[in-house]
Amino acid sequence: MDINGLIRIHDLLKEYPQLEKVIIELNPLFKKLKNPVLRKTVGKIATIEQAAKVADLDVMEFVNRLRIEVGQQPIESGEPSEVSDSKMEEWMKGEPVEILSGNKILQEGDNPLQVVTEKMKELSSGEFLLLETDFYPAPMIENMKKQGNQTVSRGPDDSGLFLTYIRKT
Repeated sequence: MDINGLIRIHDLLKEYPQLEKVIIELNPLFKKLKNPVLRKTVGKIATIEQAAKVADLDVMEFVNRLRIEVGQQPIESGEPSEVSDSKMEEWMKGEPVEILSGNKILQEGDNPLQVVTEKMKELSSGEFLLLETDFYPAPMIENMKKQGNQTVSRGPDDSGLFLTYIRKT
């Protein structure tokens, strides 16, 4: 497997289980990969690029560190990049229908993506919810956009939280 930013975390760790320790050393947020629910769900969705964003790491440095660990040559460029919209939209100034804690959902052993998807089904067009996490939820954002929803993520704020607004369109 040629390691690049598009490789899913699950696939990476299946091929190179020794990289789990390296990933956790790069950022303590990655200790969440030890959670079996997160590993089986988000790990199958999240790419290396998205994981780097969650941990506020440079994508290329992250990819190259992993490549070097398994004896692959570093790469210089060509990684895809997704930039989330961080400006304050007019609709975000209203009250969310619900505020969810992604960390609490994980602690309870549930899948945040599944919980948010179910909550979004209950919303009417134009309504939104707010997801609070202590990491940038790149896989969640990607999935919500694929479902046709509008997303804006801001953060981290002063308390270290990322606020992700998800609006049903």
